[in-house]
Amino acid sequence: DERRRATRERLGERGQRGTGGKGGEGGEEGEGIHDVELVETKKGFKFRISTRLLFERGKADVKESAYELLEAIAEASAKGKATVTVVGHTCDLPIKTAEYPSNWELSARRATNVLRIIKEMGSPDTHFAALARAEFSPLCDNDTEENRARNRRVEVLFDLEGTLNYGY
Repeated sequence: DERRRATRERLGERGQRGTGGKGGEGGEEGEGIHDVELVETKKGFKFRISTRLLFERGKADVKESAYELLEAIAEASAKGKATVTVVGHTCDLPIKTAEYPSNWELSARRATNVLRIIKEMGSPDTHFAALARAEFSPLCDNDTEENRARNRRVEVLFDLEGTLNYGY
């Protein structure tokens, strides 16, 4: 599909696609963690983004250094009909602060902050939704720091049929 190809090229230009970089959230060391992955889905594709690119540990404010990546993703949302769902995920380590009493609040705030940036840069015709999964949809067991870092992510799903798919 033209949109996937153009997006891959744009991310490649920026040096952001599938960097396979090391490090968990906040810069801890870890092997084999992909910072950005582009994954095909039944109805389109999704970007799986390590939170280490987007946020400081335990925070939801998007790092300034992530704006270029989100701009490339927003450009993909502006091309054609799509519904974009931004999903926040955490690992199983509990958080309990005044701002984030649990991982639900942290993952929700992260998803909505990323969504707002993509929406501002993207097409006004695109439909958006945000979901919070907290620690309840891990990619792998939370048995090592490397796996926890892999589970801490934001996914940006593009449904090319234009439907909202909350269960994705």
